[in-house]
Amino acid sequence: MPIGKIKEELENQIRSRIQSIRILIIDDDDGLRAVLHRMLQSGNYNVLEAADGKSGLQIWKEQQPEIVITDLQLPDIDGLEVLRTIRESDSICEVVMLTGHGDMNVAIEALKLKASDFLLKPVDMDRLKMAMNRLIENISLKFKLQYYTHSLEQAVQDIKHSHEFLESLIRTTPSAIITYDTEGKITRWNHEAEKITGYASGEALGRPFHDLFKLADPLINTEPAGSREGKFENRLTKILDRSDRVIYIARNARAVFGPDGRWNGGIESFLDVTKKIKRDGLLQKRFLQVQTLNEISRLISSSTELQDLLQGSCDYLINSFFRRAQITVFMKDDERPELVLHAISGQYAEEIAGRFPLGYRQNCETGILGHVYRSGAMYFARDVNRDPFFHTGTLRNVKSEFALPIKFKNKVLGILNLESLEPANYDDVDISMLETISEYIGIGVHRLKLLQRVQKQKNRLEAQADKLSRALKEVEHSRTVIENQNVQMINELKKAAKFQNSLLPAKFPYHKDLQFDALFVPSNRLGGDFYDVLQPDENHTAFIVADASGHGVASAMLTAMFKMTLRKYKKDLLHPARLLKKLNRDFCQVLSQGEFFTTFYAIYDHRSSSLTFSNASHPRPYLFNGSVEIVRELDSDGFMLGVMNEGIKYQQKTIRINGPHRLLIYTDGLIEVMNENEVGYGTKRLKECATAYRNLPPHEFLQNLFISVKAFCGGEHFSDDISIMVVDINP
Repeated sequence: MPIGKIKEELENQIRSRIQSIRILIIDDDDGLRAVLHRMLQSGNYNVLEAADGKSGLQIWKEQQPEIVITDLQLPDIDGLEVLRTIRESDSICEVVMLTGHGDMNVAIEALKLKASDFLLKPVDMDRLKMAMNRLIENISLKFKLQYYTHSLEQAVQDIKHSHEFLESLIRTTPSAIITYDTEGKITRWNHEAEKITGYASGEALGRPFHDLFKLADPLINTEPAGSREGKFENRLTKILDRSDRVIYIARNARAVFGPDGRWNGGIESFLDVTKKIKRDGLLQKRFLQVQTLNEISRLISSSTELQDLLQGSCDYLINSFFRRAQITVFMKDDERPELVLHAISGQYAEEIAGRFPLGYRQNCETGILGHVYRSGAMYFARDVNRDPFFHTGTLRNVKSEFALPIKFKNKVLGILNLESLEPANYDDVDISMLETISEYIGIGVHRLKLLQRVQKQKNRLEAQADKLSRALKEVEHSRTVIENQNVQMINELKKAAKFQNSLLPAKFPYHKDLQFDALFVPSNRLGGDFYDVLQPDENHTAFIVADASGHGVASAMLTAMFKMTLRKYKKDLLHPARLLKKLNRDFCQVLSQGEFFTTFYAIYDHRSSSLTFSNASHPRPYLFNGSVEIVRELDSDGFMLGVMNEGIKYQQKTIRINGPHRLLIYTDGLIEVMNENEVGYGTKRLKECATAYRNLPPHEFLQNLFISVKAFCGGEHFSDDISIMVVDINP
């Protein structure tokens, strides 16, 4: 048969085998099996299914599928046991592992058992298609080796006397073909063998196998005792080509016998699978890196101590991909310009700890660590002896150093440092992994610092809670007494209400250019609203309205505390923003969670007719122009008092008052009054009503405004305290 015809027949046989590939899915998730089945069947594959490991292995033994896709977690035996059983008798079957979680030990064991690929659940269908294409390519290579070797062996047996035909077949086959005698000397060497190894036919013929295939032996190097010993399939071998470049080849071999039945040597066919091996190795490396990142991420999220977080991260890195490195972590001191050694991991950890114990400090300006801290960018010194930033290493005779900043929101918190006694070479995947881990560590460190601050606050709150608990016990005892003496309780509440009213001004100061009036309606007998008019000096008049969180006795106590605290800062009355900042600082130290004040504070300068004000999240007051219907909201930025102190600022504004104006200041209880339809009184209705009554004297203005509120809600009982202050300004 002509050579071309043989090649065509072989290609047709291989194509037929590819089209009849069988794929077995082993997974106890019925829904996932159905999805995978439909997807694979759409690619014209013959798909088999099993819901557990044992039945899956039975189907594999009976059907011998070329590809097996199995879950790691199965109801009877796990996916590793399935893989292990298959590998005991079949090294060719492609096995893909499905996993819903990353476990480093499981991943390593699967790689040792030559798992073909890993897919994480939920399965990405595009990723599955790519994996199938790669596996089909692998299977195609194996089929080609098997068919070419088998055809050549058949040709040797069938046409022993047709030397020219055999030579022509070897020259023209698309696979590398060589033959050698019983001494291992090359007798045939085709063009494909020349392309893979770099040795021309003239150089190869007559030379020993070992001269051309460095690192490898002939597969047929002794006289076979039987047909099984004279046959080898799909043997992966590493060799060096003519340029000493590492090449991986997949080899098949058959023993060759002469007409007289004597052993004459061997015939081998092989393909260059270097790209496939490297690609598979990269996939495995990336999978293990994902597992390492998952493990470190879990460690960081679960750590409650900084030392555990840093040391554990270093140990994971050393035990996974960086065994030859020495890893240290330095963290920036919160108060001093120094980097403090917090973690050491690696082969020389004990030696380093002897010279640089944990807690060792280094100036932030020194060496590669200092350069990375200042620049905020990673730095790789391949040869520290020639590096301008290198100062000294934790390792003696260190050759290379790679330092990465540990950051959170662009703030450098520390340095992750890798040192090596030999020149290191990190690829893009390694660098990306280290960058991700340093970012994870930064997030973890920031989280722990927040936890520390929360713990301090918790301890403070627990101390306050203990005091409150003791007070509550006394209150509980008092409550029992009060319940038995209801009349006395009412009298006490009346006294408390009278006391609270005493906190409010009985009358307002008189100024020819200022006129005040106010209204206070508590939701109960006691309320949490407060207002006052203050006289810092003869040229200024200040006024303030505050609303404590909650209602009743608790909020009334807060208003009493507010007035007492306000008295501390008489010197700051001329500066609204400064006053609010100091009040906030004090209240943050004493208020419990959920307690706060909203406050509007303003001071009027009688000389310049100017109004200076600041607002701590209080409803914006309305300034009405006395001559025309113009309403202006006095807005300034500021946070509630007593919630948080760090980073809180209060804005201060000043406006000039020209002509008569009326300032309306109120608490949120006014606009939150609800009617029977659960509709609020609201700011729009308030402005309309206030505009309508703007020309009435202050007292009549307040009375008419309050009448409209009662008419809106249909009663005189409110869910929140209501306070309204009116300031008429007539420069």
